[in-house]
Amino acid sequence: MIDNTRSSDETSSLPPISVLFNESWQTFTQSVLSIFMLNVLGIIIYIGLAIIAVLFFILSGVGSFLLKNGPLGIATTLPSVPSSTIVILVAIAAILGLICLIVGLALQIASILLLDSKGKTPLGSAIKRSFGLILPLFLVNILVSILTFGAFFVFILPAILFYFLLAFVQFEVILNNQRWFGAIRRSVFVVSKNFGAILIRLIVIALIYIAIAVIAPNLLNRIGPEIQFFVGIISFLINLLLGWYMLAYHITLYKQSLQVKQVQIGLETETEKSITWIWVISIIGWLIAAGIFFMSYKVVSSGVLQDVLKNSAISPGESIQRSIDEMNPEAKKHFDRSLELFKQMREISSSGKTDTEIIADTKKINDENILELEKALDLEPNNPRIWHTLGNAYTWVSSIGNFEDGLAAFKKAEELDPDNVVYINGVGDFLIRMGKYEEAVLHFQKTLRLTNKSGFANLSVAQAYSNLKIYDLAREHYQKAIEIFTSENQDGDYDIYLLQARKELSNLPK
Repeated sequence: MIDNTRSSDETSSLPPISVLFNESWQTFTQSVLSIFMLNVLGIIIYIGLAIIAVLFFILSGVGSFLLKNGPLGIATTLPSVPSSTIVILVAIAAILGLICLIVGLALQIASILLLDSKGKTPLGSAIKRSFGLILPLFLVNILVSILTFGAFFVFILPAILFYFLLAFVQFEVILNNQRWFGAIRRSVFVVSKNFGAILIRLIVIALIYIAIAVIAPNLLNRIGPEIQFFVGIISFLINLLLGWYMLAYHITLYKQSLQVKQVQIGLETETEKSITWIWVISIIGWLIAAGIFFMSYKVVSSGVLQDVLKNSAISPGESIQRSIDEMNPEAKKHFDRSLELFKQMREISSSGKTDTEIIADTKKINDENILELEKALDLEPNNPRIWHTLGNAYTWVSSIGNFEDGLAAFKKAEELDPDNVVYINGVGDFLIRMGKYEEAVLHFQKTLRLTNKSGFANLSVAQAYSNLKIYDLAREHYQKAIEIFTSENQDGDYDIYLLQARKELSNLPK
């Protein structure tokens, strides 16, 4: 129980922090054996529960079914499982979860009782007393969660304040036999009367914990991998002991706070301040949360969110540029040479030479072009940008390879970067070149499912529908392509595609 033995001079404010560390250390050292035995008992109980769960898992037949069919097998056959079996499985899982919750709360309560008595309370007595406090502690924890969750939606800071003001709630329930609102009201009063002093002391112990449990192990691990195993073991033990000491520290701080004169007078005369403001803030937060959840539901159900994600998640340009930036330097040389050869072929096409001369010159350059790209692929076989460029090379006249090789190259690029609409469209456009219009229409659906902002996909699929003589759908996609190109044509980059789409649309049969 609470010890109020300090003189009035000593209780006008919290004692120095050095006294807190000293008293916490005494509490810790005098209780550590009892706490250790309690935790060993807890481990044994949890192991026993795990064994029971595994035995049930095996005896129920779920274990053998899982080994035979795997997790996906359970998922696919779940509809055929009798509902009574599912109810039993859920009930058993719920019961085991409830038992684990009860055991956890009992161990938490017993630890506080042992530390409060400085190890003088017998372990069995502490465990026995803990079971009578499980329900009150659970209910007040639920109430605290409701308050802090609501406060979280009022710009987060109130939730942090609530968490701080309610730091002593569990001690009020366990050590002062308070319930519900009484425990909350008293914790808020005790903390608020010593606000700055308690805040400083909690910050100090938090910094010490970070230094010992986080920073120190990381520094030691940098010495070399040969000591990481030992550092891990030592860190585990230190964390365990430090956790017990921090609990002793918080209990001691709570008891010291109760001994402050203003706190004693307020608690004895029941003049604690109202906590109505806490409820008001929490209720406002819950209303805000309800509004957010309602709006989120409306957005999701309306499909707007899916459209936004569909249009924002796809960034083909960045993916292509990354493929180039991360390319092997030697492969990059061959790739750059290929780009130069493409430029030469385009210049030949507009050079004014005869068709025979153009074909001969282009074939010679493109043969070299394909070989350069194949050399790049020998070094970078999983680079989709090179495969896509090779597919483009096969669209030009050459003496090596054919359209089937080009289609295979485009498909390889798509396989390596399946969500990139440039590569998907590359396959679809090549299928149109090969006269495989139905297959092209089906393929372009991949792009249209990923984004509704691809003018090129709509233009190409319109061409495929036109060749299939499905003119109503062709007209629809031509118009969609024109809308997209128009909306994105601030710099005139899409003028040629707009002209093409309008011309082909006007040529469709009425």
